[in-house]
Amino acid sequence: MDAVLGAQRRVRGGGKKTFLSAGLALPDGAFVTSDGEAWLVHQRHLVRWTPAGYAERTRLGSGHLEVLTPEATVAVLRAGYVPLVHASAST
Repeated sequence: MDAVLGAQRRVRGGGKKTFLSAGLALPDGAFVTSDGEAWLVHQRHLVRWTPAGYAERTRLGSGHLEVLTPEATVAVLRAGYVPLVHASAST
């Protein structure tokens, strides 16, 4: 699993590997990026991550998003794994 996740996380040279997915197809717990910010998919919303906790929320749309979470982890989330999420994501 380490080899699979490693291959899905990094491109040669150390960059971050991402993929595109329709927003509404993403499970809770996946992270996406937009305008250089990281956003958590949570309860049909995107919640912006900050070092101080989660910040503003916006409704999850049907457009395509750049996904930060490795595809294998997204598959685990789709299969029913429920991640623990900090309380600030739900406010």
